[in-house]
Amino acid sequence: MHTGAIFGMPSKIIALIVCVLGVTFPITGVILWLNRLQKEKKKKQKHLAAAS
Repeated sequence: MHTGAIFGMPSKIIALIVCVLGVTFPITGVILWLNRLQKEKKKKQKHLAAAS
């Protein structure tokens, strides 16, 4: 069941897609989070420069 062997090739393809998505989501989540942190930092610097 864990290898996708019950229903043959279609279940193996589905298992492959699920595994790839399981690896991809945390990586893309971290990338999006880091980009958001960088945007917030730039916004704060811009706000401080305008206040000076």
